[in-house]
Amino acid sequence: MIGFIGILALLAIAIFGIVISIQAGDLKGIGLMLLMIGMLGLFANMLWRGAQISRSLDSSERLAEGWAGESVSPFFRDQIAKSIEGHVLIVGTAASITMAVATQTLPATSIFWSEKAARHTALFGFWPLLAFVFYVRICGPHFVTSWPKVMTMLAVVAFPFLITYA
Repeated sequence: MIGFIGILALLAIAIFGIVISIQAGDLKGIGLMLLMIGMLGLFANMLWRGAQISRSLDSSERLAEGWAGESVSPFFRDQIAKSIEGHVLIVGTAASITMAVATQTLPATSIFWSEKAARHTALFGFWPLLAFVFYVRICGPHFVTSWPKVMTMLAVVAFPFLITYA
């Protein structure tokens, strides 16, 4: 239930963002907010499916190995830290956080646009959360390394840079 409440809160923020973007005539902002609404729909679907799996007592499906009520620390230590896709996620997350801090503290430099600094800070700041969700969606439920998954994760972590500098 808490997950659905969070999704509804984020949906309200996305709708507010669409309204502001439409008023400003910002096509990239509209596109990003529509992307966010689509991802929220995906999150709600995944949350609903997970609830259905956990309710069925005879189901042999599991969300991932080791997620039987355990802490998420083993998942980070055993899955993310030991896979190529996880390393891509870690490096991409570090780069996004660095860019979020840089766009907030150095908006007037030549590589950042001061009038778009707040948007870029938000994009780079929130992208690691979305990249993690994409990691779970792309690599799960078996978390076996493959080159298509590695390339997809490279595209996922590069997305905010492409939006900003394309």
